[in-house]
Amino acid sequence: MEYSQNVNIITLRKTIIGSIGFILFILIWTIIYASGIYNSLIIPSPLKIFNTIIISFIDLVFLRNFGVTLLRMFLAFLIASTIGIILGVLLGYYKILDDSSKTLIDFLRSIPSITLFPLFILLFGVNDTSRVLVAVCSASLFILVNTKYGVINSKEVRKNLHKLYPLSKIEMFSRVILPEASPYVFNGLRIGISITTILIIVTEMLLGTEYGLGHLLTISLYEFETEMIYSIIIITGILGFLLNLGFNSAENKIFHWRSK
Repeated sequence: MEYSQNVNIITLRKTIIGSIGFILFILIWTIIYASGIYNSLIIPSPLKIFNTIIISFIDLVFLRNFGVTLLRMFLAFLIASTIGIILGVLLGYYKILDDSSKTLIDFLRSIPSITLFPLFILLFGVNDTSRVLVAVCSASLFILVNTKYGVINSKEVRKNLHKLYPLSKIEMFSRVILPEASPYVFNGLRIGISITTILIIVTEMLLGTEYGLGHLLTISLYEFETEMIYSIIIITGILGFLLNLGFNSAENKIFHWRSK
């Protein structure tokens, strides 16, 4: 009972300390707004932004744009995860594949992801396929590299279990190698979802997009709706924060033994 209370006190203390920076940011924002240094159209009141955020989630137009962004984002993440994990396991296990592809992967990782968007437009047209593929290409590389190093750094004893037990290649990969590399895989997935979110919203801000948070952000800029601009920026920040928090929480539960 006493241990549980101590844990709750420590958690509460960390939460309070972690909130100080955010509170200071809001305070500075409020002071700048109240001082009148900038026109209220450029830097609106934090209270008005908060009100706009609340109203947005009962507005059907906003909800449609938000839902489309989420759909594109999770579709790209699902594809990137599948490609990255499968290729990462193969490259990590078979050294010849890793050696022959290392230079190519390093080269591909050096290409700014958004520069691929015009290429995909040429190949597939101005549609969701092009937007999703940009995110897939970038996120899958990060997931692939993390998975590969997870397999490479896994214990040789476990990787050689197939010599002691009658395991097929698929069983060995799914039941031995992948679980052993899972902390690295999880880290790659966490980076991958962040990259996917960023690239989907950026491509939505470019030509030919009808729906999405990026599209709504661009329209708000053209119409000088600064309150909506700030609201979308904050909402995307909250979305990224919650996704990262979810991954951290799941990782701590799954790999609780790492902290012991």
